[in-house]
Amino acid sequence: MISALVGGFGWIIKKPALLLPCLISTALLLVLLVMADSALQGLVFDLTLDNALPQGGIAELPFLLYSMYPWEINSILAVILVSGIIGNWLAFCLARFAKEEKGILSAIGFATANIGNAFFLTIMEALVIGFFFALALLAMQLGAINDILGIITGIFFAFIGLLVYLVFIFLPAVLAVNEMTIKEALKESGSFVKKHVLSAVVFIIILGLLFSLISNLGANIGVLFNDDLLFFLVDFVFLLLATAYAGITVPLYYLSAKK
Repeated sequence: MISALVGGFGWIIKKPALLLPCLISTALLLVLLVMADSALQGLVFDLTLDNALPQGGIAELPFLLYSMYPWEINSILAVILVSGIIGNWLAFCLARFAKEEKGILSAIGFATANIGNAFFLTIMEALVIGFFFALALLAMQLGAINDILGIITGIFFAFIGLLVYLVFIFLPAVLAVNEMTIKEALKESGSFVKKHVLSAVVFIIILGLLFSLISNLGANIGVLFNDDLLFFLVDFVFLLLATAYAGITVPLYYLSAKK
């Protein structure tokens, strides 16, 4: 675990070519965010300043919102879907690069050839998120009936959700490193998490903290410049570095832990 966390910095320094797919994916994500900005701002404005939140129970609220704002919600969902595909594409690319080290263009070619798997994996992730969202609603409904029952159910669902989250975190690396189908990779990733669950939880927590530290460092440095363009560029560079670090560290951890 430590070797992967430290090695991620070393890979960025020694093999800066891995920043190329991160640059491509980060730039595309920023474009998508700009495209979704008007839809998101309109939705937030109506729900907050205009006080247009529909009246209904918790379970009915998502459907009521969708009936009121179909274009805005569809636009946001489309951006989220494409963002997920880009994220999985990047994960494939960096995992392949970590395994073979043949060159970043070879890794990009592999990830692009597997864009179909990136799409199906994103759909699976969306379905899993929807499933656990439904479980969260169920826990809230049970909590309204009995506080203790709601707490116990919520803790149980959260524990199961954590395990599933870990499986999907390592799934792109497992698929790219072993050239498996999604079905085979799911089985392998589940087996890997089962063997290394405590280490994997600690690893993901530390990785998340380091990612946040690196990206926030860019924002803190950027405010020192009294120029919007310089602030954006500095923030973008540190976001790029944080993305590259997290993206290469996950497959490095998987490769080291499975030995």
